[in-house]
Amino acid sequence: MNHNRTYVEGDFAQAFSRIHAQARAGEMIWYADAQGDTMFNRSQLRKQTDELGAIAERVPELAQDVRAIQDLIHRILRNAGYLWVSGD
Repeated sequence: MNHNRTYVEGDFAQAFSRIHAQARAGEMIWYADAQGDTMFNRSQLRKQTDELGAIAERVPELAQDVRAIQDLIHRILRNAGYLWVSGD
C-alpha cells in the first residue's frame, strides 16, 4: 500500500501548539506529545473536530487556529488518512 504524505509546517504547527496549550486532560489533542511523535487515527480525528469546537468556545481568540486545524482534519478524513504529529 502506498501512503502519500502531506507535510504541514509554519502556521499549522504554531496553531496546533496554541490549541494544545489550551486543551484539557482527556481531550484528544491533549494527548499529543510535544517531545515525541503522536499518531491520530480517523475515529480519534472525528472526535477531535467536536473537541476543537469546544476549545474555540472556551478560548475565542483561538477560533482561527481551530478552523485551520479542523480544515486539515477534514482533508485527512476525506483521504482516509492519519494525522501524525512530530514533536520536538
